Amino acid sequence: MSQVIINVSASQEAEGLGLRLFTHDQSAVVVNGIDLDEMDRVIRQSAIRRETLGIGPDDFVIGCVSRWDPVKRFEILLQAVRQLADRLPRLTLLLVGGGGERHASGAWSPSSVFKIRSSSRDSSATPSGSTASSTSTWRRR
Repeated sequence: MSQVIINVSASQEAEGLGLRLFTHDQSAVVVNGIDLDEMDRVIRQSAIRRETLGIGPDDFVIGCVSRWDPVKRFEILLQAVRQLADRLPRLTLLLVGGGGERHASGAWSPSSVFKIRSSSRDSSATPSGSTASSTSTWRRR
């Protein structure tokens, strides 16, 4: 039996308490969200800058950090980016992640960073500091 039930909001906790799924002593709330002030501080202190990834100050960036695994359905993200490309000519999709599989050694496969640009000046997926051996290409239609 669970010792603690983690709820992502106070309303979720209230619902669980109301349904008598757990007692107040068995419940904890961990808010599922992002502290924007903290994120701004971390970004300002980060050693990684847009320029080091070949991303300009006027580029609109959509980022995704995930493991490379079919269950993540990256094709849906790519479809959305294709639909936005005409409205956002300087759109850049930045994908950061590693393999979804562990090697025989027990280590996860290495991380990769891919940058995909929607503009005609650079319409292919390119590795940025990547350890990957190949990249896929996205062409505007």
